Order: sequence, then structure tokens, then C-alpha cells
Amino acid sequence: MFNRFAITTAIAFALAACGGGGSGGSPKTTMNDESKTGNTPMAERPAPQAVRTLGENELLIGRASRSQHVVGSEYIRKPIPAGVTWVTATEYRVYDVVNRSYSPQAAEEDGLLSQSFYYGHWSDRNMMLYFGGWQYDPLTIRRIARFNVSLGNDEIIGSVSGVQPLTKFADSPRIQSQKMVNYGGTLVGFTTSNKQPLGAEVSIQLNLGNDVTGTFDLAGLSTIERDGSLKPFLGGNLHHDIAVTGNTFTTTGGDPGTVTGFFAGETHQAAAGTVQHSAFTGAFGAEPFGSSEPTARAPN
Repeated sequence: MFNRFAITTAIAFALAACGGGGSGGSPKTTMNDESKTGNTPMAERPAPQAVRTLGENELLIGRASRSQHVVGSEYIRKPIPAGVTWVTATEYRVYDVVNRSYSPQAAEEDGLLSQSFYYGHWSDRNMMLYFGGWQYDPLTIRRIARFNVSLGNDEIIGSVSGVQPLTKFADSPRIQSQKMVNYGGTLVGFTTSNKQPLGAEVSIQLNLGNDVTGTFDLAGLSTIERDGSLKPFLGGNLHHDIAVTGNTFTTTGGDPGTVTGFFAGETHQAAAGTVQHSAFTGAFGAEPFGSSEPTARAPN
């Protein structure tokens, strides 16, 4: 199991189903059984989300960013639409908790900080809350992937976008030289029942062969309390089996829920995607680890 990130977690507990209905007389397995673990039939999972292409080379799941879009191999800022006012959320600094508990940390004192996080809201007819982060190219520190969840009109939407790779994942010379590839990163999200922010450590392990398959794991899955503490959610861990097709991947088995993701950056320097679960909606970003490539510090 991936141990690169420091996780602050209390004793794991099994969360009672939130809004899933009573247990008496109900079917043995449903997507509302939020504490269930083990292999869930694919028919009972949410369908994978569509991965679209914007412009020439921006991959997208969910909503496109209002303020950033891909040009060439990086994100640039686009004009903010009239009537939209960006406001920093002051209720509590969720991104500080995520940085401290889930963000990749380098062994060196002045090493890599490859993710940055944001949290706040904007007003444009309706108030909307957003929570997310960026992934950076480790060599150029250009932004190459964006992941976030937004909450508006009582609806939670996970969205990710990224720079489209130059080749399919299995055809990349860097990937072909390895038997196994690991990505690690962070998931952010909101709970379905009370719209509370949550975070988790992401670990993706891929076995390379004729078919690229692997695992997607969440560890330290916890809600973020107002005092900055973490409260384990759904027992703290979720496991999914995944398969890669081209530059995308999705769930093939494991615990409840559905993972939909893609690789981003010209040479697959990041992975990003969403997790759909009856108890929460999340979005994640991750980077390869165990690589000998030089790295640079990402801006705040």
C-alpha cells in the first residue's frame, strides 16, 4: 500500500448509511449501503462519466473551468465572465487541512510541492462553493491538470480537465520502459447528506502488459471538521479495480462507486478523475512517484 503521504486519521469506524433508508426487508446489496465493502456488481454502480475533448487538446470530465483553459501544453487564464465575483471562503480554510494531511511532501526540505489547493465561492445569480486543486508538470511547473468539486443549488458536481497526452498511455516510451507504474495524490469532495468537505489520499497502481489494469485506492478518507480535525468516513478506505483504455481508466470491480479518470500532460505526468459514490462525490489529481525525473517546486 502506498505510504508516501502523511495521513492524520483517528480510529476508523463504519459509518451508518446516510439517507440510505432502513435495513429491514431491503435487498441485500444496494448502492445506498454506504458501509458495504467488497466486490460490487457493475450493474449497481453509477455509469462512468464521459471524457470529452475541448478545443484541440484539453480533456474534460464534468464542467469546464470558467477562468482557465488549455492552450498548447499548459493552462492560461481566460477573461472572467461579467457578473461573476470571486470571493475567498472564510468559514474555515479547508485547503490548509488538505495540504497538511493529504498533499505530497518531498523528503528534502526544499523539494517538490506538486499540488496546490483552493477553496471558496463565487456569485453569479446563485452562490456556489468550489473546492479543488492543480497538478503541475514536474519539470516546467506548468499547470497540466485541474480537479475540483462544486456545490450549487444543492447539487455536487465533480469536474477535472487536463492537457491531452501526445500518445496513448501504453505507447509512451517512458511508460513502456517499466513493468509497473504508480501514481499518488489527493481526492477532495463533498458528502451527499450534509455537503461537508472531505479528503483522502489517492494511490493508483498499474500493471503493464497487453492490457493495462490495476488498482485505485483511497486511504484516510475523512470529513474535514470546522476545527480542522479529520473524522474517518466510510471506514476510511475504499478499493477499486481499474482498467486503462487509451488515456482513460475506469472501475471494473471492488467497493461501491465508480472511478472515471484520464492521464494528463504530454508524457502522462499526471492522472485526474472523479469518484461517484452514493455517500460522496469527489475529484482527484495524482502524479507518478518512484520516478528519477528531476522535479521543481510548484507555485502556491
